Amino acid sequence: MCAVFANPNWKLECNMTKNVNQNSEDKDKEFLKINDMLKKLGVTRTQFWRMRKAGEVPLPVIKNPQMWLASKVTEFYENRASKQQSS
Repeated sequence: MCAVFANPNWKLECNMTKNVNQNSEDKDKEFLKINDMLKKLGVTRTQFWRMRKAGEVPLPVIKNPQMWLASKVTEFYENRASKQQSS
């Protein structure tokens, strides 16, 4: 949802209208909430917490509400995949 300001001189910006092809700097600042993580991993909430307890999910960068940096999640799984391939 976009914010609407009473002052017409204010620039109206809306996340919904952002270009899909964001540059890498924007991707580095993208946060994932728990529902985003569930969707990205394709698991249920219970499975997710089991994975987290087992160390199969990176720790959140923000504790309350829990949020993960998208770039850190991608990096975590890329490193994990490369370790599995090397062993």
